Amino acid sequence: MSIMGIAAAFSGGIFGALIGGTVSFIFTGILALMGIGVLMSSGDSTILDVIAFGPFFGPHIAFAGGVAASTYSGMRRSKLESQGIECYKLHPEGYDCTAPNYTSKEFGPLIVGGVFGILGYIINDLIIKTGIAIDTIALAVAISGALSRMFIAKQGIIGDYQEADYEISMKTSLYIMLWGTAVGLLTAIAAIAIDAPAIGWAISATSLLFIYMKVDSFPVSHHITMVAGVAAVTTGSPVIGAIAGGITGIVGEFVNKYTNSNVRGHLDMPAVCIAIGTLIVYAIF
Repeated sequence: MSIMGIAAAFSGGIFGALIGGTVSFIFTGILALMGIGVLMSSGDSTILDVIAFGPFFGPHIAFAGGVAASTYSGMRRSKLESQGIECYKLHPEGYDCTAPNYTSKEFGPLIVGGVFGILGYIINDLIIKTGIAIDTIALAVAISGALSRMFIAKQGIIGDYQEADYEISMKTSLYIMLWGTAVGLLTAIAAIAIDAPAIGWAISATSLLFIYMKVDSFPVSHHITMVAGVAAVTTGSPVIGAIAGGITGIVGEFVNKYTNSNVRGHLDMPAVCIAIGTLIVYAIF
C-alpha cells in the first residue's frame, strides 16, 4: 500500500463511477483475456496485475466505485424528487449499476466512487495480509457493496424479498444446475489445459457486453466459471470443476433472492458466491 496506490485507487473509483460499474467490469474481462494470452506467450503478468486487476479496472476499485456511485445517485434522485425537483439525469434506480454517471454532471457520484475505490483497495490489501485462502478481490467487492448498501442506501444486507415475487421452483433449480454444470465443465477443461483458473471468468465477464445489445435476459455466469475454474485447477479434476459450477449456480439464485430483492443499492451476488466458493474449495483441497 502506498500514497500513489491510494491516489490511483481514488482515480480508478472515479473512472468506474463515470462509465458505470458494469461497463468497467466488462473492460476487466476483456483485459483479463488479453492478459492471460500475454502471460501464456511471454510469462509477463503486467496487463493482469496492473491494468485488469489493478487500479484502472480492478473490480474492487472500478466496479465497486461504480456501484457506490450509482447507489448514491439513486438515493439523491429519490430525495430531490420527493421535494418536487426534476432530476432526470440522475440514476433512476440506485441498484442499477449498468448505466454510467457521466450524464448527471454532478461531483457527488464521482467523489463517492473515488472514496469507495480507495476503500476497495485498502480492504483487498488487508485481506491479502491475513493470508486467508480466498479470492480477495471478490471478497473486497462483496464487503464494499455491503457497506454502500448500509451507509448510503440505509438498508440492511438482506433485501425485502417476497416469496410470491421471487419463487425458486424445483424446475428452476434443475435448469440452473444443468447449465451451471455444463458451463462449469467447459470452464474446467479449458482452465486445466492452460493452467489459468480465471479463463472462464474472463469470458463470462466479457460476455456481459451483450446486456447492452438488447439481448433479453442474458445470463450472468462469472461466479459459476470462476469457482469452477479454481476448483478444477486446484484438484486437477474437470468433474469436480463441473460439480462446483452447478452448485454455485444454485447458490447464486438464493443469494440473489435474499440480498437483491426490492433494494436501493446493488450487492454483487457473483462476488459473494466467488468469495464463498473459493474459500470452500481452498479449505477442502
